[in-house]
Amino acid sequence: MTDLLLPLGLAFIMLAVGLGLRVTDFIAVFRRPRPLIAALGNQILLLPLIAAILVAVYAGRPEFAFGIMILAACPGGPTSNLLTVLAGGNAALSVSATALASLAGMLTVPLILWLAQAGLLGDSTLVTVPPGRILVSVFLVTGLPLMAGMLINGMRPVWAARIRIPARRLATVAFAFIVVWAFISQGQTMMRHLFDLGPYILALN
Repeated sequence: MTDLLLPLGLAFIMLAVGLGLRVTDFIAVFRRPRPLIAALGNQILLLPLIAAILVAVYAGRPEFAFGIMILAACPGGPTSNLLTVLAGGNAALSVSATALASLAGMLTVPLILWLAQAGLLGDSTLVTVPPGRILVSVFLVTGLPLMAGMLINGMRPVWAARIRIPARRLATVAFAFIVVWAFISQGQTMMRHLFDLGPYILALN
């Protein structure tokens, strides 16, 4: 059930984000690409570098250190776009950065994880990243719902404006459900390693 509800919740979040976007918003982002380049640099280069520094001083289990590198290597997703919208930020910039980072992740994620695996786990553990499967999942959960929301906004702007706020509120509820579910399902593990991993996760964020 969770395997179905989680992607549906994330897809609805992107639909709600798309209801407030137009193609012209993305054109404006690419006409002034400096913020986008900075966002991509932070996500693709700076975040893994910070994670590598944290892992270098982390004295816990190697698989946990590897998990920190996984967190840093993976691009942002629907929830980061929703938080940008709720904070009044540039949603088109956030979505563009997420999309491009996901595409770049086809190369950067396997590379970062390969380096992390070699340094932390050795040759005894093999971690594979299926790029085709990831690309399809990103499109279905992120790209398709976003385009659907933008299509509604373009063809029925009055109706889109009417449902935009309720959709965002419902998306916020979906986001809260995802967070609560994560705490419920992994609560014991989180509490067991709160003081071991907690400071490093906070530093990474």
